[in-house]
Amino acid sequence: MAGIKADVAGVKLDVASAKVEMHSHSDTLNILLQEVREIRAAVNDIERTRVSVGEIEALHSDVTRMQRGLSDLTARVEVIEGR
Repeated sequence: MAGIKADVAGVKLDVASAKVEMHSHSDTLNILLQEVREIRAAVNDIERTRVSVGEIEALHSDVTRMQRGLSDLTARVEVIEGR
C-alpha cells in the first residue's frame, strides 16, 4: 500500500508540473496569436493604403537626401574634432 501511495504522490507531482508547463505554453500561444493578428492588421492597412510608385520614389529620394545630409554633417564634425 505504501508503494501505491508513493506512486500516486509521484503522479500528482507530474500532473502539477504538466499543468504549470501547459499554462506556460498557453500564455505563449496567446502571445503568438496576438502577434499574428497584429501582422494581419498591418498587412491589411498596407493593402488599403495603396502606395503609388511615385510615393515610393519620393520616399527613396527623401532617404537619400537625408543620408547625404548626415554624411556631410559627419564630415564637418570630423573636421572640427580634428580627425
